[in-house]
Amino acid sequence: MRNRDELIRSILDKAAAIEPPPELKGKVMQLVLRSGSGNPVSAIRVDSWDESDPMDRILQQLKPGMGIAVYIAGTADGAVSQQTCYKPVEWTGSLNGLLAAAAPYDPRLPAGANLIRASVMYGFDNLTDDEIAEMIERSERTGQRIVVRDLVPNDRLVGVQLDYMYGGKTFEFHILTTTKSRIHVPDIQGHRIERMAVNGQEGLYLSDGHQNQLIWVEEDSASGYPLQYEIRARQAEKEWLLAIAGLCTIR
Repeated sequence: MRNRDELIRSILDKAAAIEPPPELKGKVMQLVLRSGSGNPVSAIRVDSWDESDPMDRILQQLKPGMGIAVYIAGTADGAVSQQTCYKPVEWTGSLNGLLAAAAPYDPRLPAGANLIRASVMYGFDNLTDDEIAEMIERSERTGQRIVVRDLVPNDRLVGVQLDYMYGGKTFEFHILTTTKSRIHVPDIQGHRIERMAVNGQEGLYLSDGHQNQLIWVEEDSASGYPLQYEIRARQAEKEWLLAIAGLCTIR
């Protein structure tokens, strides 16, 4: 607990040194993915770190397994932002057991690929209205421009990372129940970012020439809620990633 408290203090000290609430200066690409019916199902923001942005300075220090709520006085929306960095935890049970734990979701998996290992990610409790009001009141009472507090971790499964081998190549297959993502890249101009159709759904392809990502969202057939899928692989062509996505079926 002491180490976590020290990290929070460090976050506050570094963020508080930044002068007044700046507008975002880094290059940003904001995308809203829609389902086949046209309904918005996912918001993905791709940007590069902006050292003059207090939120970016805070997020750079967020460690895996941490969730925090941040209030920055004077910002345009005046909202408390909840930020999480999920930590993959090794799953030692069977794949069938993992799928049972994922209920009510029934996600698609790449048929024919060989599973190497599985990890799961757990979520955090959302702040209550009273806790949000406390953060804002504390800022107003003390004059503290930036207020940060921990989110409480829980045992709700919010994501899965499955490492696979297919055709002699390894890839990571991510499934997330949270469909609001922020992806940081060192240089947006040096990244290839392309909208495309994936399995009949809107998707996004990102590549820096080494790491390649394919992201799309589908409405889960069992729960009716959207699931965000992501394939990550090194030195893999876009067509190869699309082929893997095409293998994804319900077990």
